[in-house]
Amino acid sequence: MKKSVITSFVCAFTIFVSLVTSCASKEDTTSDNKKDSKVELVYWTVGGASGDNKSGYDAFNKYDSFPPLIIKILMMVQTEYKKNISLKSIADKFKMNPTYLGQLFLKEVKLKFSEYLMLYRLTTSQDKIIHTDDKISYIASSVGYSNLNYFYLHFHDYFGMSPLEMRKQYQSKEQFDKNSLEIKN
Repeated sequence: MKKSVITSFVCAFTIFVSLVTSCASKEDTTSDNKKDSKVELVYWTVGGASGDNKSGYDAFNKYDSFPPLIIKILMMVQTEYKKNISLKSIADKFKMNPTYLGQLFLKEVKLKFSEYLMLYRLTTSQDKIIHTDDKISYIASSVGYSNLNYFYLHFHDYFGMSPLEMRKQYQSKEQFDKNSLEIKN
């Protein structure tokens, strides 16, 4: 059981990395399109992609193309994103220069480390906002934002709405879907 959970986790993560890599290598006409594509890809992966489909298998094979150091860093983000982590703290753990590590991460993942961490935190918070009734302040702190204003700013910049607006939008959509289902039955 534990091995399958780890395999699913690794597979979902590799799908994310391969999708972000392919997204970053394609040229979009506007920066908004790039930003939206990255957010959608991160959300899709964090939201529960499984390794049971062919695309998951293909992404798992691409996982081997990353250097072991990058794989370790990406796994650290997934396990420690709630904490106050930074490229410097990770570089210290590996006894490396943070500037060099940042350049290596950007070259391989096609995202700055800080952008990757922020997108991971935001998509995780989006999932919690939609699927739980937890307070926004609790969600923000649970994904690693100690400053609530900073969380709101980032969230609004990437999703185009506040966390509360998103929650209301999804709750009204779920209510509409539920009512539509009752009418059909």
